[in-house]
Amino acid sequence: MGLRLRLYLVFLTIGLLVAGVQLTLSYLSFARILAQRQDQELRRFAQTFRYSLILDPTPHIDPQRYTALAPWSGGRVQIRRGGEIELVYGGPFPKGPGWAMARFALPGGLDLRVALPSLGLEVLKEELRSSLTILPLTLFLSLGAGLFLLRYLTRPLQELTQAAQLISEERFPDPLKIPPGNDELAHLARSFNRMSEKIQMLLERERTFTRYASHELRTPLAGIRAQVESLELGLSSPEEALPLLKASIDRMQKLIEGLLYLARTPQVRLAPVPLRSLAEQVVEEFRPQVELLPGQEAVALGQLELLLQAVHNLIENALRHGKEPVWVSVERQGSRAILSVRDQGPGVPEEALPHLVEPFYRLKRNTPGFGLGLAFVYHIARALGGQLELANRSPGLEVRLILKAL
Repeated sequence: MGLRLRLYLVFLTIGLLVAGVQLTLSYLSFARILAQRQDQELRRFAQTFRYSLILDPTPHIDPQRYTALAPWSGGRVQIRRGGEIELVYGGPFPKGPGWAMARFALPGGLDLRVALPSLGLEVLKEELRSSLTILPLTLFLSLGAGLFLLRYLTRPLQELTQAAQLISEERFPDPLKIPPGNDELAHLARSFNRMSEKIQMLLERERTFTRYASHELRTPLAGIRAQVESLELGLSSPEEALPLLKASIDRMQKLIEGLLYLARTPQVRLAPVPLRSLAEQVVEEFRPQVELLPGQEAVALGQLELLLQAVHNLIENALRHGKEPVWVSVERQGSRAILSVRDQGPGVPEEALPHLVEPFYRLKRNTPGFGLGLAFVYHIARALGGQLELANRSPGLEVRLILKAL
């Protein structure tokens, strides 16, 4: 049995229970009100009859007050003394059902008994028939409303099921629409969208790792194979081959370390970090080629170790691909703390700017390095909730690491 059918049966059961309870309460309430009115009517009839009654010497009705009994023309009265009937009014006193009766004591040991036709049973039956006539319409409306609510409530679940099926097939759907409000369904949709985005990022990172590893490791592996075959054939000596083998192994090790770093998400613990003090620490390692421009301190929300590595990579990248001197500056703009690194080189073509943060991207194949420096910094910036901006400044390329300021 599907979830929709189970929910619909729940709505149906609730609708029937509510209708049954409503019908029962309505019947009991109407019966109580009818009984109270019947009792009041009997008392008024008895009081009026007593007002019209003359007890001495024998009980009889005052002719002048006889008209007061007109509203109760269908009533019956019996007056007894002991076991003897002394007065009858309206006909024989009833004994069967269909009558409402009451008994009152009169002076002189008289016993007044009054009876009125009881319309309560017929009225209750009519009320019950009316309720049963309206009941199907009430059930129809409640079930229709339940079906509408059921579709409204299960639509996000159906979309979630379809999206989960696509993710299981490694086909990522568009983000789910967030239901209005801030209830559990809205929280579920938001959580699912975050999970889908995270899984997509992890799979893309895995594919990138595999693609880059298979491409970039081919060259050092080919070099190692060539040197080994050369040794086997006696075309080179160990003294000649070993330095080349070590260089290829070092290259593979650096490539694998870079790939592993890009493939995993760093464990980030955000804390206040003074960017200018951090920049001074790194710039000291590269003087006099690198200069820290004057400015004020800017405290950013980040992680010290990751930011040290990011600034180090930015300066190394500027020295390797640009021209000296390299200028480093720190500033605060509103809620942003910005660390900039700018070289004095020719810059890069504008169409190449978006690709500089891609792993292993190099403008020229003979350029030294692996093309991982800016990719590392871009990865760190995203992990810290910041961003990386690149722009040509004529002269030079400027890279800005932008973080949240405190």
